[in-house]
Amino acid sequence: MTYAREKSAGDGAVSLVGAQGLRQVFAGIHGRYAEQIFYGPTAQHSALTRYNLQVPQAIAQFLKS
Repeated sequence: MTYAREKSAGDGAVSLVGAQGLRQVFAGIHGRYAEQIFYGPTAQHSALTRYNLQVPQAIAQFLKS
């Protein structure tokens, strides 16, 4: 799971507590769960996969593991 700690322009950050609250939901359904924190202006929620190349790479790595 990806989330940001800082607020920036746009729709802002996903809170750490909010993101970690999904742990039980996703781990229970899929049996696997991972967290990774992304920082900076391209870490805002709506920009994660469009402007931050680290995010799709992290997702692909998780899915391969």
